[in-house]
Amino acid sequence: MPFRIKISDQNQDIIRKLTNLFNFSHEGIISNISISVSLQSNYHFDLEHAENTNTTGQYVRAEIFFGKMSGISNYIIYKALFDQHYRRNLSEKEFAKLVKLHLQHGLKILSDNIIDKEIGITTSHYDFLISIIKKGTELIDDTKSRAITPIKDITAYPQPISFDLGETEEKESLTIRLNDLKEFDSHHIAIAGMTGSGKTEIVKDILYQIYQQTNGQLNFIFFDYKGEGKSEKIFPFLKATDCKNIDVLQDGFKVNPLSYICLKNERVRRYNIKSFIDAIASIETKLGTVQKHTLQTVLSNCFDKGEENIHPTLQEVFRELQDYYEENNIKIDTLYTIIDDLSRDIFRTSNEEKKVYEKNLYLSLPKTLSDTLRQLFVFITLNYLLSIFNTCDDVVPNSDRINPLRYIIVIDEAHVYLKNKNARKILEELLRVIRSKGVVVIMISQGPSDYKRSDFDFASQVKLPICLNIKDKDYKLIKSFIGTPKSEHHLRQLIESLDNGRGIINIKEPQLISIKQFWKRSV
Repeated sequence: MPFRIKISDQNQDIIRKLTNLFNFSHEGIISNISISVSLQSNYHFDLEHAENTNTTGQYVRAEIFFGKMSGISNYIIYKALFDQHYRRNLSEKEFAKLVKLHLQHGLKILSDNIIDKEIGITTSHYDFLISIIKKGTELIDDTKSRAITPIKDITAYPQPISFDLGETEEKESLTIRLNDLKEFDSHHIAIAGMTGSGKTEIVKDILYQIYQQTNGQLNFIFFDYKGEGKSEKIFPFLKATDCKNIDVLQDGFKVNPLSYICLKNERVRRYNIKSFIDAIASIETKLGTVQKHTLQTVLSNCFDKGEENIHPTLQEVFRELQDYYEENNIKIDTLYTIIDDLSRDIFRTSNEEKKVYEKNLYLSLPKTLSDTLRQLFVFITLNYLLSIFNTCDDVVPNSDRINPLRYIIVIDEAHVYLKNKNARKILEELLRVIRSKGVVVIMISQGPSDYKRSDFDFASQVKLPICLNIKDKDYKLIKSFIGTPKSEHHLRQLIESLDNGRGIINIKEPQLISIKQFWKRSV
């Protein structure tokens, strides 16, 4: 049941002064604001060591603090806020004590900034109140804007790019003209195939052919979720494509993922910071509103305190986060651990910015890293790349409808991310937005069903789906992935012939091909 709280005479005097200063209709409004200001500061009380709050004064009913809506007390809303703030289900006794502590804390903040400074003589007390409200609204992410710092335009490769995908049953080479808009209005590629089907080898062969044809002018980044970068079988590919192999745990990824955030415009910087936080929250779903706000506050502080024209590093952000937790008596939690791991083990960077899009990179994510850390690394890096390329002008096709290309992103084991609803939103945006910037996304997954989700059909953004040997050879599933055939009977026959090293592609009509595999090359 709702409770009563005893308010000291001193705090009651502060409430009366502030109520009169703002000309509020009743004293409960200041009580509401005080509790909210204290929660907004993210301060956490330790009940075991909190001072005894039994004081002289008068009791006040809960409705005075929490207010009513449509005649119903807002008690349950405040209870939920406190439960979230302390990340556990508080008992009624704990809740009552914490409400009193936060009320006292909030009143002290208001008193120190308004009464003691006598700013009520002017209208400055309203400015202070507005600043509190403005800070509170930053907890609400009501924008999807990705406005970021403009950078110099990244050169696009303007010539036609083609590669041999494999050999048809008629022993003819199947050539794909990747950036010819007369054939494909999207350059993205989706590959479905079980282990041993050849899906990774066909992608390596495509990248090798593109490297040869463009003389290394169209660069790529390959996210290897299985962490096979140290195995001998990858070395020939790395050498043949002049590709740098990075074990993100042993070597660290020497890139500052915050370097795309705007330094000059505060409003744009706030949007950029939100995009970085969203990338983390899309994978680590345990982060609540309060933790995201904490990270936003810490990041903003780092940018405000930093040197002019220099981005803070994740190491600096973690040090600021440590100080923030200590000052506000916050226990180590998921957010703290994530930023610690990312800054210490993954993004080992200085402010010597490396342009990742100017070279070929094979990023190996060893299994000794947790699934969460591997996925966080991929999505923070994808967010970084998306933000960078989003600053570029859209590519413009020439008179022959050849679309210039800037970059290739390969996402291995895409099913790991596609099953995550929050991660799917970022992948969906990546596919839709980055296409006009001349960036090709190649996704590799285990089966066609990975791409078709209730909230979005990823195959709809791909004009080159390739179905290799899969476990579930369901006709409807494959048809929805590669597209409706002219002849159902013909497609069913092809499906029956699927085996490792073979695949089905539907350009004008479904064809069975023996796929190219890099390991078969003598390079």
